[in-house]
Amino acid sequence: MKKLRVMHVIIGNGFGGLENVMLDLVRKGDRERFEYFILCLSTPDVIRDKLEASGATVLDLGYGEGFHPGLPLAIRKVVDGHGIDVVHSHDYKPFFYATLGCLGKRRVARVYTEHSSILSMGAKHRRIGRMLARFNDAMVMVSYHLQRYWADRVGLPAEQSLVIHNGIDVGLFDHPEDRESLKREFGLEGKLVIGTALRLNEQKGLQYLVAAAPAVKERFPEARFLVIGEGPLRDDLTARARALGVDDVFLFPGYRSDVSRILPAFDVYVLPSLWEGLPLGMIEAMLAKLPIVATTVGGVPEVLVDDDTALLVPPADSGALAEALSRLAGSADLRRTMGERGRDHALAEYSLQKMVDTYETLYLDILAAK
Repeated sequence: MKKLRVMHVIIGNGFGGLENVMLDLVRKGDRERFEYFILCLSTPDVIRDKLEASGATVLDLGYGEGFHPGLPLAIRKVVDGHGIDVVHSHDYKPFFYATLGCLGKRRVARVYTEHSSILSMGAKHRRIGRMLARFNDAMVMVSYHLQRYWADRVGLPAEQSLVIHNGIDVGLFDHPEDRESLKREFGLEGKLVIGTALRLNEQKGLQYLVAAAPAVKERFPEARFLVIGEGPLRDDLTARARALGVDDVFLFPGYRSDVSRILPAFDVYVLPSLWEGLPLGMIEAMLAKLPIVATTVGGVPEVLVDDDTALLVPPADSGALAEALSRLAGSADLRRTMGERGRDHALAEYSLQKMVDTYETLYLDILAAK
């Protein structure tokens, strides 16, 4: 039987939750029925090794920032040249170019997954998104919040989209390493570690975490903030920490490819985002049995229950963030209880195989209808 060819289209110039979801769809997909391709609009210097290790055929178009009118034709040539059956784009820019590139290709299934990019788009982009949605066979949202946003702000009726929650490979968290030995890797043995793993960009609201740190440091001098990741705000964040006198309690070790292994080094996981879809790091933290402090944005309240599996605070509120972090820092029992409840919930609702099976069934249903 001829394998169906699925091509994921991403920007490719960074690594975060979106890229993790896409790679999981490739790594855990049914190789007897599907052959996978990954098309990067930009050259994937940072993540090329990860993409190639997935077993997919990796292609890149080498385009940089800005508008590129030649991109739709370049994508169309790739689709034709490789006999692609399913084009699956992730976030707005790939959605825009891939939709234009596939116009008129009625036998090609076109799927779009909205991870969160629409939340930072202006009215013009929302109007374009509404227009392009009609040329896609499936509009997938990773949270009900995003589905409502597309309905209320973009104009895509909710019945014309579907929600598929992100999933995590639970096996990665079945045999965690010893917490203190992991802390030792960062020189944090004996410290109370408040950690996070994310892109250092505006969306993640890390400036409010830095602003909350002096109050936490005053009450808990043993607290340390471990921020895993890279991004354009790295220098700004380190400068803010220095100006507030908390640079001694912040560590910015950069990007790590083994986040699932080192999560147990954290005592508390924090997600201070200003907007979100359904953040993968939050589910990973739940599987690692970590208590969480997170902001009430996007799909976060769909997953976390305040005062049960997490402490939820308003976005852009460093005072509330400091108070919630201090509450968890001061109670080992509360940290343990919340962590255990969170893992139970994540195991029940956010398995990777459930996500993969749902997407593959979607591909097959669309192609069968065609």
